[in-house]
Amino acid sequence: MRMIIICLICMFTHQSILAEDFSLIRAGMSIQDMKSILGSEKASDDCMGDLYLFYGDRWIWAPGGIVKGYIMIDDWKGPCSSASYATTYKAFPNSRSINFSSVKAGFSISELHTELGREKASDDCMGDLYLFYGDRWIWAPGGIVKGYIMIDDWKGPCSSASYATTYKAFPNSRSINFSSVKAGFSISELHTELGREKASDDCMGDLYLFYGDRWIWAPGGIVKGYIMIDDWKGPCSSASYAQNYMHF
Repeated sequence: MRMIIICLICMFTHQSILAEDFSLIRAGMSIQDMKSILGSEKASDDCMGDLYLFYGDRWIWAPGGIVKGYIMIDDWKGPCSSASYATTYKAFPNSRSINFSSVKAGFSISELHTELGREKASDDCMGDLYLFYGDRWIWAPGGIVKGYIMIDDWKGPCSSASYATTYKAFPNSRSINFSSVKAGFSISELHTELGREKASDDCMGDLYLFYGDRWIWAPGGIVKGYIMIDDWKGPCSSASYAQNYMHF
C-alpha cells in the first residue's frame, strides 16, 4: 500500500512539473531556448525541414529551428503529414513582442540589424531569404526587406507562392527622385544620378539594381525600366513581369 501511494505521488509530481514546463514555452523560441526549459527531447523527426521534437505527450513542431506549436501523440501521423494537422495542431502563445514600426520595405539586411538586432533564425530557398524575429519571418529576397509572414502562417521557405493571402508588406522606405533617370542610361550614368545601389541581383545577364522602393532592370548593363518591390519575384522571373514592369 505504501508503495502504491509513493508511485501515485511520483506520477502526480511528474504531471505537475510537465504542465508547468509547457506553460513556459512560447511560439518564436529557438530550439536552444526550449531546451533550456525542457531539457533534451526524447526523440526527434523531420521531413524537408519540418522538425519535430518529442516531449512527454506531444510532438513539438519547430520548422526552421523555431518553435511553432505541437501535435498530441494521439494525433501524430508522422513528420511529413503537416498538411493533415490543420485541425489537430495547437499553437503555443507568442513570445515577447518586438516593435516593428521602424522597419520599412527596402531596408537592407544591415539596416534591419541596426533596427532590430540579429535575427533568431534564418532560412532560404533559391534566393528567397527569411529572417525570424519575435513572432514573424521577415522576407528579404535579394537581401532587401519586403514584408513578413506571421509564425502561425509559416509553411517553410519554399512556400512563397502560398503566402499570397497571408503575406503582409512593410511600408515603403524613404522615397528617391527617379525623374532624371532615363531608359538607355549606362550603369555609371545611373550611379551619377542616384548613387550606388543598395543591392543587386542578376540572372543570365539580366541585371537588377535596388533603389528605394524598386528594382531597376538593366539587361546588358543598360537601364530599361523597373519593378516595384511589391511585385518583385526574383531576378529569374522577367517573363512574369509583363503586367507590372514599368518603363522609364
